Amino acid sequence: MRYYFLSFILVCCFLKSVNAQIGNTVIGADATALGGITTGQYNAYSAMNNPALMTNLTNWQAGIFSEQRYGLKELNFSNLSLVIPTKSIHFGAGINYFGFANYNQQQFTFSTAKKLNESFSLGAQINYQLTNILDYGSAGAWTIAVGLHYKPINNIALSGYIYNPTQQKYGNAVSDKIPAFFRLGMVYNVNKLVDVLAEGEQTLEQNLI
Repeated sequence: MRYYFLSFILVCCFLKSVNAQIGNTVIGADATALGGITTGQYNAYSAMNNPALMTNLTNWQAGIFSEQRYGLKELNFSNLSLVIPTKSIHFGAGINYFGFANYNQQQFTFSTAKKLNESFSLGAQINYQLTNILDYGSAGAWTIAVGLHYKPINNIALSGYIYNPTQQKYGNAVSDKIPAFFRLGMVYNVNKLVDVLAEGEQTLEQNLI
């Protein structure tokens, strides 16, 4: 029984999809180790994962994250993120790069967030996504995202994040849509050593069931 339980935990920890586009890529070693859960992860990568989470930071933070999926250089992903808190509002910025010389995608992000009261925070994000394909040229588009963070009691926190709700496309010349999705998550702080986390993600182009 213990063997099956440990196997289940390991699968949950390492379960992570490989996306053809970088819009819904989860960033940061902590979130990646948790199978892509961003709820409860308050760090520099909140500027990209969910801007509302930035309001939990009191000092500026910067982070560099890189991974090479399946050991393939063609699936190389890198990120640089920064969060700067102020008394009234928090600012964040980040850059993503995915791919290699012949095919790559880049994302440039600016985020802002504000704590409306002791329990509720709201964040907004503007992104510019660019795709480059050798011998075909490049195409780019602007997208927006909105995040929220709600803490009804001390040991429970809820978060939500919706990316590209207007379902922007790269343009008339490129039919592919930029990823559009939302995430909902919860973290329950059992004690100082144990947290229980849950998070789900749904693309806007697919039915929930």
